[in-house]
Amino acid sequence: MLKRLKNLEDYFELLGCKENYSQTQVPCEICNNDEFTIACSHTDTGNNILAPVPVKICNQCGFLMQNPRFPEIFYKRYYEEFYPYMKKRSNANSEKNDPNNIGIDKDNYNKKLQMDNAFAVAQDRASNLFQYLEESNYNLPEQSLLDVGCGSGGFIKFFKEMGFYAEGNDPDPESVNFGISKGLKIKLQSAEMMQYSRKFGIIIIIGSLEHVYNPNIVLEKCWNLLQENGLLVIEGRYFPISESFRWLNSNHHRFFTNESAQSIFIKHG
Repeated sequence: MLKRLKNLEDYFELLGCKENYSQTQVPCEICNNDEFTIACSHTDTGNNILAPVPVKICNQCGFLMQNPRFPEIFYKRYYEEFYPYMKKRSNANSEKNDPNNIGIDKDNYNKKLQMDNAFAVAQDRASNLFQYLEESNYNLPEQSLLDVGCGSGGFIKFFKEMGFYAEGNDPDPESVNFGISKGLKIKLQSAEMMQYSRKFGIIIIIGSLEHVYNPNIVLEKCWNLLQENGLLVIEGRYFPISESFRWLNSNHHRFFTNESAQSIFIKHG
């Protein structure tokens, strides 16, 4: 049975956040229109709890995004402090039939086991991407990879073993420290703040564009960091692949359809 939180104070308490943050209406991240229609007043936080973090649809281009938004400092704290806790308490870590189950028992939570599992899963997904590139005969301008929102660095590890120069960034300290402990080159920073002195043959954003604070800044930086004829690979949850109420959750700040994904990518080249 779903439980609907009454106010933001209840949501902050759920997160373990002792400060209250206000919300501000923002323009559409694709077309800058400021007129929206509400799609849902509450979004999923896991464990069948809905928070008053609304999602609206742009009246001009149809983009779905959380609106109003919290200040940037809240999202910075969210991924540094609250996100690891929210992942730990998720029912997906205990219900065998949950499609998001990663095999971790939340009642006997082991951080190292969870990190090892996430790292192994990322390496498997990296193997699939590498195989796809080979089968497609895609000629990268250089064997160099940047992983934006790399987590603990499973993709970096795999591509490094395939002979690539590989590095990445992520705002989650636990994940970054885990990757660094494995000898990987990972910066603890948000994607909006990334700066590199070189360009890359392939840049990947795997399941991260829905999390970033400002996708326009991130995609502009990616475009500028991509070598001529390089490849930008973006993967994430969007309709119709994730057609469920869990798709509209408080952890995801925007929700792509095929049309809106194409629109924001074209916008940035």
